[in-house]
Amino acid sequence: MRVVAILVVITSLYRHHPCRADSQEDFFENRIRPVLSEHCIACHSNQAGKSNGGLKLDSRSGVFEGGDSGPSVNFNDVRASLMVRAVRRQDTEVSAMPPDSKHLTEQQVLDFEKSIGDGAFYPDPIPA
Repeated sequence: MRVVAILVVITSLYRHHPCRADSQEDFFENRIRPVLSEHCIACHSNQAGKSNGGLKLDSRSGVFEGGDSGPSVNFNDVRASLMVRAVRRQDTEVSAMPPDSKHLTEQQVLDFEKSIGDGAFYPDPIPA
């Protein structure tokens, strides 16, 4: 019981640690943004004038609201997030993304899962 209480306190402190947002921002800038820029923004953004499937990935609200199929992130079940299901390309109910032959690497998929699991830090709006 004592161990559980200690873990709860540590988790609480971590969630509110002042450096956490900086590390999430760094993670986004170094691991998520480059993938979005290379594989997603051309078809899912205000910048490109396109929102295939009604999904816009160039703003926090666009990511959280999602597109025609619903919200793109699911904080209760990261692997059930439409975004994760799409980039994993293993779900016939969700369009595989990116649709071309440039599949994301396993590490890139894991990065998206980590980002969502950590609260999906996303600057708003996302600059080009």
